[in-house]
Amino acid sequence: MRRSSSPISAPSLRDQFAVVRKLIDERHYDEALALLRTIDHPRARAWEKQVRQRHLRRDRAVLLLLQIAVGVLLVLVVVLSALLLAQIGQVDSQRQAAVNAISTWIVGQTAVAGYAATESGARLTLEAARLPNPADIAAMLEAWGATATAVVQAAQRTLQAEEAARLGGIDRPIPAGSRIEYEMGFLRVLTYENPASFVLYRTTGLSAAPAPPPAGWRYVGVELEFTCRPTAERCAAPPEAEIAFSIWGDLVSSDASLAARDAPRLSEEALRGGGVARGWRFFLVPDVGTPGDDRALLRISTAQLPDGIFAALPPAVDGYAVETPWMTEPDGTRQRRLPLFRRALERQGFQIDEAYLRQPPRQVASIVFAVPVEALSAADAQELTREVGLAAASAWGTFRESAPGGLAVRLYNYAAGLAVGAVGIAGSDLLAYLNGALSADGFVERWVIIDR
Repeated sequence: MRRSSSPISAPSLRDQFAVVRKLIDERHYDEALALLRTIDHPRARAWEKQVRQRHLRRDRAVLLLLQIAVGVLLVLVVVLSALLLAQIGQVDSQRQAAVNAISTWIVGQTAVAGYAATESGARLTLEAARLPNPADIAAMLEAWGATATAVVQAAQRTLQAEEAARLGGIDRPIPAGSRIEYEMGFLRVLTYENPASFVLYRTTGLSAAPAPPPAGWRYVGVELEFTCRPTAERCAAPPEAEIAFSIWGDLVSSDASLAARDAPRLSEEALRGGGVARGWRFFLVPDVGTPGDDRALLRISTAQLPDGIFAALPPAVDGYAVETPWMTEPDGTRQRRLPLFRRALERQGFQIDEAYLRQPPRQVASIVFAVPVEALSAADAQELTREVGLAAASAWGTFRESAPGGLAVRLYNYAAGLAVGAVGIAGSDLLAYLNGALSADGFVERWVIIDR
């Protein structure tokens, strides 16, 4: 049996426009446009035009919102990156790697902003991101801000680790003999004397007097070479840095009032770019242990490097055993320091000025030295001269081949700038006394008084 069916009538024009109106009210513009295209009626064309305009206004509003969001994001990224770069400052390759990572991230975000700036790119970005309202944009910005913060923190951790392990840190000092580079030039350690071979003087006004180290302390000396950076116009105060001595973890600064008579002090005069200066710095350190067995470092600090650069020192040289060079005076007299002779007298309890092996032209060499004293009576000066002369005679025995001419001893009041007395002791009398041919009294009687 066949069941009959009546044909389904097509919806009326009025019903079709009602459906379109509902779609438009619900903002389903794409569906409304599709239906209007099937209606062959002038009214449909007018509605289609209005829907397109409304659709375009919505797209423009969404595009504007997206552009604002991307702009805010870009500003946030730039600010965070600027903060990171300000913290990083001037760094080496590891620091630069962190900066490059942030820079790459900025470039990526800039590319996203440029892509979204076009209408088609904006629609695709909107469809992919599906941002229905400003609250979602705020959530996205917060998430990206957290990512930026994580990147900054990671870079900071990298920099802290690099600072702890960097070459020039206290745990990884620059190797001995290597060039130490900083903003104004280059520094190199030439010699490290421990104890120092020089007698140090403390300047007070126009006078200078020997300044022996206090009991339990000693002087160490470091000879330095500074090169003013060739690109600099002038280095006004070489080495353009603060230099300290690090011993057992403690920092000791050099005393500007201390100087050695025969050792140029670094920073005596300005240099032009590329100029080189050499000089000494001296430090007072505790006299503990064997000289040279401590972990001694040099620290160079500047305004841009307040934490300093640490450099290892070369093996310590015993200053008393140094073979000092000869110096020649205009009249042809030559002399050189004898720190070993000075130590021999210091061990006997006498504090003396520099001792020199002195040789005038066409004469044999003698040992000359001064004894710092205060104002003394004639009797006290005579007694002190006797004591020092006898002690020097025993020390002379080690140097008799190099100083056959004998000894010249002077008592000098540095505060008053006056000689208290001086004697000359012939080499032949010294030999006779040391061999027992002369008694002490007979030996002293043969001394020649030079002046009073």
